Amino acid sequence: MTSPLLDVRELRVGFGPAEVVRGVSLSVEPGECVAIVGESGSGKSVTARALLGLAGPGSAVRAASFRVAGRDALAFTPADWRRLRGG
Repeated sequence: MTSPLLDVRELRVGFGPAEVVRGVSLSVEPGECVAIVGESGSGKSVTARALLGLAGPGSAVRAASFRVAGRDALAFTPADWRRLRGG
């Protein structure tokens, strides 16, 4: 059995005192296609950007577990994210 390409548990994203994403958990297996749906302002874009390491300056991204291809994404450096996303 292969490990998930993305596995995140209890993702939280904040900007200053405001926590705008709370408790998102998901897993994406190789070959799987996933959509994030919800109402306007529900945090879809912030969640997607955080999962790509693009939450932005001043953001705080936390999770109980956040693994990309088996690696701890919470420990990624900016260079790690660039290598993952490509040019």
